[in-house]
Amino acid sequence: MTEATAADYAWLNDHWLGEAFCITLVRGLGEAEVLRRVGGERSQPRRLTVAQVAELSEPLPARHLQLVLVAQAVSVLDNGSEGYFSYAAEGRLLVQFELLFPQRRWGRRPDLLLAQMRAVGLDPDRDQPPAGGLATAGLALAERVTGVHL
Repeated sequence: MTEATAADYAWLNDHWLGEAFCITLVRGLGEAEVLRRVGGERSQPRRLTVAQVAELSEPLPARHLQLVLVAQAVSVLDNGSEGYFSYAAEGRLLVQFELLFPQRRWGRRPDLLLAQMRAVGLDPDRDQPPAGGLATAGLALAERVTGVHL
């Protein structure tokens, strides 16, 4: 596991992606299988850099942007008004919580990630949100769980 912090994802606060996103990190499946499972394009997927994705998204209003990017499951969602962290394995939801309310967790093992949550500032025993923002803390938690740096 890595020692990611919310500060490692501070770039998100000034990035177009920070307006609203759902990032899912998947381990153990090939790119084509991940695309198939999320209902992505069934033709030949193509490799793009993040810069190329930004270029593709520029002519589209954010509400119409429907790109699926696959990297080598944890999911962090932030739609601008609420955000969620979800961790699933073998088709079972282990931990899920709203980023603003980490004390309210559900899933088969809701306390599984408590140490990592506290380390990134999503401490269920504190009343204050983490410094740097909820989404950045959620991404740092995702990296700690998966070892994948975005």
